[in-house]
Amino acid sequence: FEAWEFEEIALSLLEELAGKSSHPILRGLTSQTHHNLISKVVEFPGQGVQAITTEGRSVFVGRAEFVKSKNIVVPVKVDLDFPVVAYNGKTIGQIIIKKSYDEKVKIFLKKLIKINPGVSIEILSDDPLFNAGKNLIEIDKIIRYSGNLSPEEKAQSLKPRSVFIGDGLNDTLARAASTGSGRLGNRVLGFAPVDFQLQVPNLKLVLTTILYAKKYRRVLLQTAIAAVLYNVIALWLAATGNFTPLGAVVAMSFSFTILLLSSLRLLRLPSETV
Repeated sequence: FEAWEFEEIALSLLEELAGKSSHPILRGLTSQTHHNLISKVVEFPGQGVQAITTEGRSVFVGRAEFVKSKNIVVPVKVDLDFPVVAYNGKTIGQIIIKKSYDEKVKIFLKKLIKINPGVSIEILSDDPLFNAGKNLIEIDKIIRYSGNLSPEEKAQSLKPRSVFIGDGLNDTLARAASTGSGRLGNRVLGFAPVDFQLQVPNLKLVLTTILYAKKYRRVLLQTAIAAVLYNVIALWLAATGNFTPLGAVVAMSFSFTILLLSSLRLLRLPSETV
């Protein structure tokens, strides 16, 4: 379960709900711990499940459209391939299916390499399993995997001019030590500042962020060159006496329009499909 908010209470509710419901969407969430937080369970075949807590609050688990039908706002960038979890009228996370997530990670890494040729990728994990990253390093020789790392070891593993993206408390030191840092989701807030925050833990958003950064740099450079050329031409015309006051006003308006149109390109986000 990937929680964005109310992680502890949400996990307890889902574990109890999995024990009281046979809905396949909850498969794999059962726990030996016994909770007494749910008073009623209602199943919606093919859509999801609803639970009513002993405090009278509702928990919805299911497809994004199912949760939306209950008048609950679902973030636009949520990964539609995974079930959404809502608590007390608010979307708070998703249930991540490991097999599907692993495939998405592979696709993400391949696309990341494609849009950043020549970059080195290192996966720093606290997973104690020795072969946890075996299927990832097989994708490309530029990918390295280091597991069973402490927060200090993650920070020490960073290279100069590196960007680190993580979602947990144990990533705080690495984020602080990196040249550029990003945080996925809202599991940990306020422990260390980051350069960018992705509200939804969707790997596609990382690709979108990188592509937008590239686009921003390109547009900024093109706009700066256009501004410099305009000023050089304007100064030359003025120095040679060929720039009338009316011509200066028209030229200034034209320049402003060109620069504005160039900057407006930044309003459109690039597609993460590469």
